[in-house]
Amino acid sequence: MIAFGRAARRLAAAGLLAAGVLFVPGAMPRTRPAAATAALSLFAAPSIDGQGVVLNWSLTVLTLNAQSFVLVRRAALIAGDPGAPIYIAGNAVRGYTDYGLPFAGWYCYTLTALQPGMPGDVSPETCAAFIPGVPGTARPIIGAGCNRFYEALPAGTSMQAIAARFDPAAAVVSLWRYDPIAGRFAAGFFTNPTTPTDFTTLPASPEFEFACLNQQATYH
Repeated sequence: MIAFGRAARRLAAAGLLAAGVLFVPGAMPRTRPAAATAALSLFAAPSIDGQGVVLNWSLTVLTLNAQSFVLVRRAALIAGDPGAPIYIAGNAVRGYTDYGLPFAGWYCYTLTALQPGMPGDVSPETCAAFIPGVPGTARPIIGAGCNRFYEALPAGTSMQAIAARFDPAAAVVSLWRYDPIAGRFAAGFFTNPTTPTDFTTLPASPEFEFACLNQQATYH
C-alpha cells in the first residue's frame, strides 16, 4: 500500500469530491476489527497503470484446499458502507486487479475462504488509496479465463508484442477488444497462428482490452 501521507497530498491537490464524499487529509480509514484468522493473508496496492487496485493473497494449510474465495470491497470513506462481493476466485487463483473502482478514495478489502461444512475463514482487512490515472506500484494481476486489462501502449503496437508483455507469456491464449461500432468483440491475437484475427495492431490507445489466459499472469 502506498504511503498514506503521499496519497493524501495527491488526493487533496486534485480537489477530489466524489459521490458527495470529501477526502480529508489525515483522515486515514480505520480497518474494521478483524473477526479474522491467520488462515489467509490479503495484500492491496494501486496498480502501475493507475486504473485499479491489485490484490494478492497467500494461504496456509487451513485454507489451501478451499474450493473458492470471495473478495469483498468497501469504500472506506463512506460511513456505514457494509461492502459487497466483487469477485469469486477459484482454488488456484492468488490474485485479482479491481478495475471497477467508482471514484478516488480509500478502499478496503477482505477475502473469505469457502469450504464445505466449515465456517468461512476471513482475512484481516487491508486498505489502499486509489487515484485514477496516478501510477501505483503493483503489476496488474489478470486471472485465468477472459478478463479485461488496461492498455496504454501507442496505437499501432503489434498485438503479438502486447501478448509478450504477460508473465508468463505462455499464459496467453487470445487477446480481444470490444468494437463499439460493430457491437461485438474483435480478435487481435491467438496463440495458434493459423486462427484468423480481425486486427493485428492496436487500433486505439489508451483503452481496456480483454485477455483470455490459461493461467493467472501479471501484465507490465
